[in-house]
Amino acid sequence: MKKLLSVFLFLFCYVVAVNAQDDTVQYDSIMNLMKDKTIPLMERYYMTGDIAYLSREHQIAVLKQLIPEAKEVEDKAVVTRLYSIVAMFENQLGDMAEAKNYLDSAFMNKGKFENNNIAGMMHYIAGIYYSDKNQMEKAHENYYQAADYFNRNAVKPAILTEIYYDLSIIYSMWQDDEGLNDLSEAMKDLPVDFPFQQILKLTIKAKYFYALYQNEHRMNLLDSVTKYNQEAFEVYTSTENPYDVGYVISDNYLHQAVVYSEAGKIKEAEQCFETGKKLMNPKKIDANVSLSYVSGVIAYYQADYELAEQHLQDGLHELKKMNEEQEVDYYHSLIDFYTLLAKVYEKQELYNKALEAARNSLKYETRLFDKNSSKTIQKLRAQYSLDEKERVVKQLTAINEKNKWINILSVTLIVLALITIVLLLIRYRSRQRIHEGMLQIAKLKQQETELTVELQKAKLEEREREFQALVHEAQQRKVQYYLEGLEVERNRLAKELHDNVSNELLAIKMKIADGTSSRKEVLDTLQALQTEVRGISHDLMPPVFKYASLSEILQDYVYQRNQSGQTELTLVLEPEEGFDHLSQKVALEIYRIVQEATGNALKHAQATHIKIILVREGNRIKLTIADNGKGFEQQTGKSGIGLVIIKERVENLKGVLTLSSVPGKGTDVIVEIDLDGLEK
Repeated sequence: MKKLLSVFLFLFCYVVAVNAQDDTVQYDSIMNLMKDKTIPLMERYYMTGDIAYLSREHQIAVLKQLIPEAKEVEDKAVVTRLYSIVAMFENQLGDMAEAKNYLDSAFMNKGKFENNNIAGMMHYIAGIYYSDKNQMEKAHENYYQAADYFNRNAVKPAILTEIYYDLSIIYSMWQDDEGLNDLSEAMKDLPVDFPFQQILKLTIKAKYFYALYQNEHRMNLLDSVTKYNQEAFEVYTSTENPYDVGYVISDNYLHQAVVYSEAGKIKEAEQCFETGKKLMNPKKIDANVSLSYVSGVIAYYQADYELAEQHLQDGLHELKKMNEEQEVDYYHSLIDFYTLLAKVYEKQELYNKALEAARNSLKYETRLFDKNSSKTIQKLRAQYSLDEKERVVKQLTAINEKNKWINILSVTLIVLALITIVLLLIRYRSRQRIHEGMLQIAKLKQQETELTVELQKAKLEEREREFQALVHEAQQRKVQYYLEGLEVERNRLAKELHDNVSNELLAIKMKIADGTSSRKEVLDTLQALQTEVRGISHDLMPPVFKYASLSEILQDYVYQRNQSGQTELTLVLEPEEGFDHLSQKVALEIYRIVQEATGNALKHAQATHIKIILVREGNRIKLTIADNGKGFEQQTGKSGIGLVIIKERVENLKGVLTLSSVPGKGTDVIVEIDLDGLEK
């Protein structure tokens, strides 16, 4: 009868699926069968295994239809399975509250039936629920209990591969390489019926070596990660229907993109990222967060720190949004984002932002530690991993106990109970001491981290103060040089006025008083004096570039200097019209350099000829002042105030000064200016 009904249901559903235009028609047909109590409950219960083509909402309604009848016949295993599957579907639809209600109903029957598969499925679905809620300790506990129930079967079911894979995600998050290694060993003997199961086994291997790398920082471990991910890629590309495993393999591609980035292979990382992005399930709740983080990692290792910051900020925005919508704490993800963001800001030398990001990372690490402080990975593994030898002992003990007398059994149970209580007390106290020690260590590490952060901040402040002091000192030096040059110039002008102008005026006065000189001689003397005063005035007053070009002003300057007749100055301009449109700042600085250099040659070098050459090629200007004076020794390392002033003016123009002098053969002053660099 059961087989006939199953065949009937299959044929009926096939006809409906082919001819119906709407999912509602199929759903109504199935519901009519579920409501037909002439069909035994268990027959209808087995039919629910063939309704995967319905929408999730319709599947939930079909399963709920059977729950009241199953409760009436008190079949705890059937009721538990129905509750568990409804909870899983509600969880997939995002109704976490409804999923929790059905999970709680399922767990009310825990221990009241002997079906290992249904008990394992109940814990596995609970693990998925708590994982989606980011309550990893509870997820870890339920996954291990699910694995324990499925391992009690003589033939290991393939679902163990998926359970171990979900556990590997938690161990990767905790960077627990020992846990990942245990999972890898446990999976060796598991059957592999589908390509995605092979991919999951390889993924756990890759996660194990990456956790080792995070703990030991040995670059060769990344090669092992790449090896197992590449094997997973080969399984994916060789499968007949890649779509079936696309969502699974996408995480491998994104993970490998991070590995390639850390190994400096940016091009390969970008290729893996694009493939993983294309294959990723768009409905995955944290899809955008994963893509933002991997994009940030790639940009960071590309040294594109602004782009890395943008991706990381986008990911943080998504995390906060998810946290508000689902009321879930994504501490692990927040720690990863803020840790990388601190590195990005440090590379940009934005130390205040780097410090803030590091503090945020530490804040979430502290919250995570406080949240999980009463649990450890070793406790859960020891609690839910059963050794095969212990199982055999338990089975033998159960057989022997059946043959013992009631009195011996009672005494044995009492003794065992007392021993168990003592052992539990000893174990509890030992774990309490370990727990207190771990809390103390964590507190000390937190204090150490805070002190390190404060020390780094103090060092940054000290460097800032030193930099400001150097800037202030440089400014004071510059002002001092200017004042010294001004004082020298004043002394020179006072000397010239006293030695030349004052003496000449005294001579004219005496000639007029004696009456011995002719009118022409007096006028000639006054004309010479006028030329002298005009030269001094020319040195003092800045030229007006608004009304004359640099070429014209330099020509006038050379002309005035040549009037004295003591030293011959020549000017060469190439091209002559190439200096008509220089900015007033550049023209004035060039003019002052010419004044200072020729002044030094006239006063100190006893030169009889000075040649000024000003050449422009495009936006580059080269100024050369060459004299035939007595020169000087350059190795002395001492520079007069005149040379200091010239250097200051060249620095203002962002130019290059070259000075060459040979004793007895003269001096060459060469200034090269890049107008493009000056504009920047």
